[in-house]
Amino acid sequence: MIWAATIAGLAAGLVHVLSGPDHLAAVAPFAIGKGSRSWRTGLKWGLGHSGGVLIIGLLALFFRELLPIDALSSSAERFVGVLLLGVGAWGICKSFTRHTREPGGAPLVIGAVHGLAGGSHLLGVIPGLLFPGPIAVCVYFLAFAAGTVAGMCSFAAGLGLLPQSSYRAAMTICSGLAVAIGAYWLIA
Repeated sequence: MIWAATIAGLAAGLVHVLSGPDHLAAVAPFAIGKGSRSWRTGLKWGLGHSGGVLIIGLLALFFRELLPIDALSSSAERFVGVLLLGVGAWGICKSFTRHTREPGGAPLVIGAVHGLAGGSHLLGVIPGLLFPGPIAVCVYFLAFAAGTVAGMCSFAAGLGLLPQSSYRAAMTICSGLAVAIGAYWLIA
């Protein structure tokens, strides 16, 4: 049963992180142009996201009667929209000059806010509750987090493989998408 929980959790984490355009838009501008170091951006975002999911899950579990989890989640979604607008604006500025200061901890913070926002990540976590016994459930949750981190590391590493000659175009496109998705999150 542990192997099933591990494989299911890894797959759910990978699918969750790579199927979210907001996830990809939040990481892309930070990963482009970093070459072989770009995977670190995905690692930071993935760890932040996993931490955010853990926090909201624990809050929901222990304080579900006291906290307005839906209101907190909705506020976090709006904040993600604002963050995506900021990431996009920063990336557009950076596409014109490579000397824009890199916000080193930004991917971690943005990942954590993403983990706190919305309920879509919970759809990936809920199947873990179907496993019999607390050990299998915990293994599923850890594997989900590992899948999230691995997926985002892979995505960021792939962006690092883009040739330097495509830097400006790739940064402008990815940053423009971050702005568009952030605006959508604010008005949707």
